[in-house]
Amino acid sequence: MTTPTPYFYYNFEASTVNGVNLANLGNAGTAGTYDASLSRAGMCIQSDYRFPNQQATFNANTEYVKIPTFTTDTNGLTFSFWKSGF
Repeated sequence: MTTPTPYFYYNFEASTVNGVNLANLGNAGTAGTYDASLSRAGMCIQSDYRFPNQQATFNANTEYVKIPTFTTDTNGLTFSFWKSGF
């Protein structure tokens, strides 16, 4: 069994954020392509509680990450994220 490579992978590190644009580190197109966007700039902040040290903060009612349109295949779709706080 092979380990699948993520199609979309965003780590929210400062080196992968340009204003509201996020670099995709997955295998969708060229790795490092800025193909997703935040609803506002400044959502990625430094944190002592995450490794390496960046995180995205969201107001659940108004803020979001927009990813490009894509089509799934017969393998399905999985989303994974880490959440802190309530």
